[in-house]
Amino acid sequence: MWSLQIQELLGEINNDLLIFALPSADASQRRELERRGAVVDEITAYRTLPAAPDPTGLTELRRGVDAITFTSSSTVRNFVALAGRDGHSPHTVVACIGPITANTARELGFRVDVVATQYTTEGLVQALADHFSHAKKLPRKNRWALEK
Repeated sequence: MWSLQIQELLGEINNDLLIFALPSADASQRRELERRGAVVDEITAYRTLPAAPDPTGLTELRRGVDAITFTSSSTVRNFVALAGRDGHSPHTVVACIGPITANTARELGFRVDVVATQYTTEGLVQALADHFSHAKKLPRKNRWALEK
């Protein structure tokens, strides 16, 4: 993780540090920095709040979607709060932006099919495209296709 790399580079710290973090952030980084001599002040950078459920979106989700993407651990937790752990088809591909998000998804009971190796939106899209380009083609009606 980047924080471990920073800690290794810093060695002993005799400075005041300001950390911008999420309220749910792991406190191990702060503890390690303090152990090395830093005086750490922490400011909450932002807070994520669950969205109000969209009844149409939840209905479509339960009818079946090809993939669900998670871009942070909070998106996984908020999804569970809105739709429940079983709020999607078992055939839906679950894609995560990186390993931390994937671990949260697994902890909450999801089968994770895709984890981006580049932890960006572009990396997630590429990982999902790679997954579907190699996936076995199953015959099924595409509900988004125009009917003739």
